[in-house]
Amino acid sequence: MANNFQLGDTEKVAYALTELDADSNPATPQTGDVISITSSDTASLTVVPDATPIDGSVASGFLFGGKKLQTGVSVTASITHTDGTSLSVSDLIDIVGGKASSLSLGLGAPVSQ
Repeated sequence: MANNFQLGDTEKVAYALTELDADSNPATPQTGDVISITSSDTASLTVVPDATPIDGSVASGFLFGGKKLQTGVSVTASITHTDGTSLSVSDLIDIVGGKASSLSLGLGAPVSQ
């Protein structure tokens, strides 16, 4: 069983999306391709794309961990070509808590002494 990628709730990680041909070589993007990269829960993980993708990719940017901890947040990337064909890929990411930075003292209900 594979482990999901772990991202802290105060961290971000870069992503790059690359189209590959049948031999796993980079494919040339086509004008008019529609690219979508989404998170299944934006309270846990937010996708922030770059205005211009980094060289060699069709899309790039950052994934930001959110305040809601969660196991298995799905990030899905898809490309729809002008000829109607499409490709998609998904990855699961766990949003995990970081090192303690404060304390919380919980009190119960008052009772007679």
